[in-house]
Amino acid sequence: LEGAWLGWQRLESQLDPCSRAGTSAKPHSLPSAWRRFGSSLRSECNILASSVLECGHRPVFYDLFVENTDGSLVPVPVRILNIVTQSGRPNLNLGDSEANDDILVRRFMMCDAVSGRESGPG
Repeated sequence: LEGAWLGWQRLESQLDPCSRAGTSAKPHSLPSAWRRFGSSLRSECNILASSVLECGHRPVFYDLFVENTDGSLVPVPVRILNIVTQSGRPNLNLGDSEANDDILVRRFMMCDAVSGRESGPG
């Protein structure tokens, strides 16, 4: 994988898979309530397998930050629910007491079809 800095972007709908092309429905506009601290948003749609594979051939890594009132950037810890380790799925918390083994990351991607592959000959 080759990497290049893609620049800064204000977060709009980049992390909502239902707003991307390749869904079975028209892209929709997200409500802005999810931008408030401590809130979340759940959206559901059918995503075409071909769009996941296409997206996965060119994975984009994201680093999420919150901008303070003084302009400084604070990294946001991200909990990926389907992360798998040798001991299982630590972020799939079924009870309140299970959060103590969560794994938080700074860099993540929305879809991936290339990592874990070995390069071909030559």
